[in-house]
Formats: sequence, C-alpha cells, structure tokens
Amino acid sequence: MKGFTLVESLVVISIIGILMIVITPFYQESKAQLALDRSATKLAQDIRFVLEKSLAAEPSCSSQYQYGIHLKVVDENTYKLFADCNNSNTYGGGDDILETVFLEAGIKFHAGTVPNNVNIVFEPPEPTIVITGGGSATIVLYSVEYLDRTRTITINQVGLIDID
Repeated sequence: MKGFTLVESLVVISIIGILMIVITPFYQESKAQLALDRSATKLAQDIRFVLEKSLAAEPSCSSQYQYGIHLKVVDENTYKLFADCNNSNTYGGGDDILETVFLEAGIKFHAGTVPNNVNIVFEPPEPTIVITGGGSATIVLYSVEYLDRTRTITINQVGLIDID
C-alpha cells in the first residue's frame, strides 16, 4: 500500500498550522513597517518636488514662482502640494492645488509640537524656505496598528530633508 496514513497527514497539517501562527504576526508588522517607509519616502519626495519647481522658476498662477506643501494637522492622512499664488507663504484662498496626496492605509502623521497647520513654502531664487512656526519642521509618521513604529522627517531652514 502506498500513500500517507491519517496520523502522518495530521502531523504535517499541525506543523503547517503552527508555522502559520508564528509567522503571521511578523508578516503583519513588516507590512505596516513597509507602508510607513513608503509613506515617509513619498512625503520627502514631494517636499523635494515643490523645492525643485521653485528652483526651476516654473510660473504658476500669474507668474508666481513660490511652491509649497501644506499639512493639515486635523486631517492626519492627507497633505497638499500647492502654488502660492497670493505670496502669503501659507496655503489658502486663491492658491492652486497641484496635488492632494493620501497616505497609505493605516499611516497617519503629526507635526511635532506645531498645534496648527504646517506650511513649507519655497521662494526662489536661493530658495528662501518659509516654515510655519519656526526655522525647521518635524513631521512624524506613525502606524495606527503599531504605535511604536514611526518615521520622522525633518526639514531645516536651508532645505535639508532628513528621514529617521
């Protein structure tokens, strides 16, 4: 007689079940970490994108060259890339939205100790960087499922973008 006995089949199924129980939590955690890393990289790339648009002196609105990024603290999973049409160094009425970006599911941000909205605006030709609330901005992205998993993006007054 060829084949497997019932006991052999049950042993194999039990081993597979135990392995799945052990591996599944690590898979979920690594999936959340990957989403967090992708979101942090995307945000840093978008900040660099508006910096490059400002440096390239691409006109927007009526020959204005200022571009920025707007992070609304109340809405923790979206941000806007905008052209600062009214030279206010903040996002508001009359500004053109270049793109509204949604973070990946399960990822949110908070802007350090800044209680209000964060605006980072680049003015050519140097560029001059205007950051709401001071000389640098700290944006912390975190996983909703694993609160100990965070990525911090820091933008300083000279335009250096650092991801930790």
